[in-house]
Amino acid sequence: GLDRLSKIAGPIALAVAVILYGPIHLPEPLSTQLDFSIGFSALCIGFGALLTRVVLSTPGSLLGRVLSWRALVTLGTYSYAMYLVHVPLLRVVSKVAVPPQWAGSQRWPLLWVFGYTTVMTVLTLAAAMVSWHLCEKHLLALKRHFPYGAREQHAAYDRAA
Repeated sequence: GLDRLSKIAGPIALAVAVILYGPIHLPEPLSTQLDFSIGFSALCIGFGALLTRVVLSTPGSLLGRVLSWRALVTLGTYSYAMYLVHVPLLRVVSKVAVPPQWAGSQRWPLLWVFGYTTVMTVLTLAAAMVSWHLCEKHLLALKRHFPYGAREQHAAYDRAA
């Protein structure tokens, strides 16, 4: 069922991504049209297949062991804060430092994509770590004041009445 479908969908989505973003240059506007149609669809299907594989994996499996790597666990810890800070950070960097597209990006596009993405990822992770340690960690600690079992007890009482 779902396990078999995810094993098929993932490689197909990866093949589509290699074709769209690989070494073959597609002319505009075809490139943009394919990105916004097939590209985003393949991205959704690929990550959906990956999520399915993760949910169905066992802790001792290869995927379970890979997802236990310290770097991935760190990203998981700070991922929500990264989500919150990445757009404001992109705007600040593009205004203050270097915009996403400039003359150098035309001369060395692949180097620019990887370099800019790497720098922005490191900056985003750093800002997220600061945000997490200053705010989110302390807000998460408040969970101890809100017992989770209380709802279940009230629901059982309501059913009995």
